[in-house]
Amino acid sequence: MIAFKDRVVVVTGASRGIGQAIAHEFADKEANVVIASRNIVLLEEVLKDLPCTGNSKHLAVEMDISREESIERGFERILNMYPSIDILVNNAGIAFFKLLTEIRGEDWDRMMRTNLKGAFLCSQKVIPGMVLKGSGIIVNISSVSAIKAFPYNTAYSAAKAGLLAFGNSLREEVRKSGVNVVNVIPGATDTPIWDDLNGEFDRTKMVDRSDIARSIADICALSGKTTVEEVIIRPAAGDF
Repeated sequence: MIAFKDRVVVVTGASRGIGQAIAHEFADKEANVVIASRNIVLLEEVLKDLPCTGNSKHLAVEMDISREESIERGFERILNMYPSIDILVNNAGIAFFKLLTEIRGEDWDRMMRTNLKGAFLCSQKVIPGMVLKGSGIIVNISSVSAIKAFPYNTAYSAAKAGLLAFGNSLREEVRKSGVNVVNVIPGATDTPIWDDLNGEFDRTKMVDRSDIARSIADICALSGKTTVEEVIIRPAAGDF
């Protein structure tokens, strides 16, 4: 736990699912955890449940990463409380599965703003401070859809593949500064997002969100000892 004591971890999309699990994992390890989401009601409930160990202090910030002005306000509040951010987890995202001919232009744009542009904007907010102190980690939660073809996934796959390429390029920009960028590529994960989608999904064959959270914490704990650039987390059963 000493690896995260007093460190500041920002997790977007932390009101449920993978983001909530990541927040709990780092809070358990004595980090100061900032949870961000557009749903402040759910976020406040998550905040109440986060363990506070040692001198850790957590913060819930309302932030819609599809809106640049919301990110500006959110990070202004975060940086006023924590001048130095050690880890950013770009987790927030949306999903829908539709035929290409059924996707409206505004749906496509919303997918790109949320799943790709939001990570770009959040990373811009933390990179200068990380480079200045010569350390920091940005974790991008991509998807197996970025590297494997699935039908009805054109918008989601394009956004997640873009996030993967974004992370790879950013890593090369900051490699010599002591900052690392890690792309995490989960297979289908059992989260509430499936409740919002049409169709039948065998969630017993999906990745457990807590396994992803533990993997991310393990990767971040290795920072300074070795560099992990990409990790794929697949379910034990199934091919997704």
